[in-house]
Amino acid sequence: MSGYHYVLPLACVCVLASATTQCHRDTTAEPPRIAAVGASVTAGFRLSDFLSVDTKNPHEHAGKLLGRKLSPTEYRDGVDSVRPGDVLAKVYRSEVDTFADTFLFVSPESKARAVLTKAFRNELDLVVGIDLMFWFGYGKPQGHAAGSPEAREWRLDRQTRGFALLDKFCQAHPQTTFVLGDYPDLTGAVPLMIQKNMIPTTEERQELNDRLADWATERKQVHVFELSKALDRLRSGEVRLTVGEDARVVAEDAAFQLARVHPNRLGVAVLIRDLVTFLGKHLDPRLRPDEVDEQVIVSACGVK
Repeated sequence: MSGYHYVLPLACVCVLASATTQCHRDTTAEPPRIAAVGASVTAGFRLSDFLSVDTKNPHEHAGKLLGRKLSPTEYRDGVDSVRPGDVLAKVYRSEVDTFADTFLFVSPESKARAVLTKAFRNELDLVVGIDLMFWFGYGKPQGHAAGSPEAREWRLDRQTRGFALLDKFCQAHPQTTFVLGDYPDLTGAVPLMIQKNMIPTTEERQELNDRLADWATERKQVHVFELSKALDRLRSGEVRLTVGEDARVVAEDAAFQLARVHPNRLGVAVLIRDLVTFLGKHLDPRLRPDEVDEQVIVSACGVK
């Protein structure tokens, strides 16, 4: 298993009660300039690409790594995804550029700076970073035991560096609104994708989320999208999604790829549905998406 430790981040999804999202943007105005910025979820990571690197039969390879036989449907749904920014483009009926680095975990500060710099080659009205902060909290505390006081300080220091980096871009672009995802609980992830000692303890994660919320509260242009609570709701097995005329209950973990880290196409659909509701409630009217039928999102994600 150690030969397959390919550390990639987060995923989570959320719930919405109605099939139509009510928003209030002036449709006669120019559409907002939007960029999706972040790590592997933003990049639309697909497990199938990873599995295909060193095998001619990725289906069989996946079963061996997970220790069980996978049905064709389970494999198909468990290795594919779509870029959230591409789905948001359908929601806004406008272009949404994606700037993401799947390997952001290698050096979060420098790689996040690089993707943000690329994103801001043109002025932006809205930056959506659902997993931009993930590796400014998750990760292996070098030389420190997981859960130790030293590991906690390492995570908080990494987060502080993330705050400092974002402050520079906030100050340089005061008219841009930033929407950041918080830190979800990935304790159920398969070690294939993220090792146990890279996951914050419950207490560490709560502190990271509290600090992120406090930091954002002090900055009017920053909003926090609570991925952590969304993930908890998803795993309750009570989330519903309408696909065509079929009203489905999303089973626990059914919205994730096989390693239980990244969302699959179904997961991205639920994620964007919830995100659109959040944007409609919390952003300035000029940045809110138009009223969106759920099926637009479902279709954009390729959910069948």
